[in-house]
Amino acid sequence: MTESATPAPARAGPLTHEVRPAHEVRATHEARSTHEVRPAHVSRAPSRPFFGLNVDRRYRFVYKPAVFAASLAPFGWLVCCLFGWLGFSAGVDPVKFLELECGQTALNFIFITLMVTPVRQLSG
Repeated sequence: MTESATPAPARAGPLTHEVRPAHEVRATHEARSTHEVRPAHVSRAPSRPFFGLNVDRRYRFVYKPAVFAASLAPFGWLVCCLFGWLGFSAGVDPVKFLELECGQTALNFIFITLMVTPVRQLSG
């Protein structure tokens, strides 16, 4: 057996990687990315302070709790109907009333949830 002058290439393992110039890495990353690349002069809308909060904190501490509280309104209305508070009444058959109202409320929430994506796409 004769030994060759060039050694065998090393196996590529999890800790070995190919070193490439930075411009090739950037070009590969840009080709792989699925998001839209904006030019440097085009930016998002300016973040205006609202309650002294930036956009992320505003969604977290203002909008999400408001939506959650609004989604509890049908539950409050059902409780008022069952106990006859505020002039609401569940009628003669309260079980049938609960089934119908809970089903309609569930369908309304499903429709609202399914409308989010098209509204986001249309509004940009």
